[in-house]
Amino acid sequence: MRTGALADGLLGVLLLLNVLPVAQWMLGFAGWYDSHDGYSTLMFYVPWRPWLAWGPVFYLYFRSLTNQEFALRRHWWHLLPWLMYVGAHAAAAVYDVGWQHGVRGQALPYHFGTKGAAAALLDEVSLLNETIGYASMLGYGVATLRRYQHYRHYLDDNFSDTTRLRFRGLRDLLLAALLALVVWLGLVVLDVFVDPLGYGDSWYAYLANGLLLANLLPQCGGLAG
Repeated sequence: MRTGALADGLLGVLLLLNVLPVAQWMLGFAGWYDSHDGYSTLMFYVPWRPWLAWGPVFYLYFRSLTNQEFALRRHWWHLLPWLMYVGAHAAAAVYDVGWQHGVRGQALPYHFGTKGAAAALLDEVSLLNETIGYASMLGYGVATLRRYQHYRHYLDDNFSDTTRLRFRGLRDLLLAALLALVVWLGLVVLDVFVDPLGYGDSWYAYLANGLLLANLLPQCGGLAG
């Protein structure tokens, strides 16, 4: 795969990752959780939370933009936690919906017959997954900023005209992502240690994610092309 094609693909994944939590929130407000049918079941088995993937994908995206020799096959392990997260949701759907309900004919035991035991187990470990995901975003964000600084020094030392190669928009986007992370963490702290938040109270975090998505869209034509 050419470096440019790889960067385009990773940028597309970044867009998808930012769309997922916003889509979950909007579909929830549209009544999918409360419809108590197949729409509700779908909501419980989609891996909506992108936090385990966002940091690694952004890091790999930056590497693909700034290194012509970069190949994903040597760095795929960065995505392993997220792949395990997605795989867990797929396995839960197969077990609950496919095996228990479809093959054995048993009713799903939770949320008015729309949610199975495996999905409920995923909910039990969701806070741990999100905590690891937030730490991952912070760690990969700092690592990417450090690589950006090294890359900028490399440009200054080896090129006379570095304006086109600096990818300042990428740096600004990463800073925006870290700011959105602070908003998410703030709401988590409030929810766990101060007062449980309602579904509508999370609006600010989803607004931050939506603004990040709006900031990411212009990069499609300006960075990976």
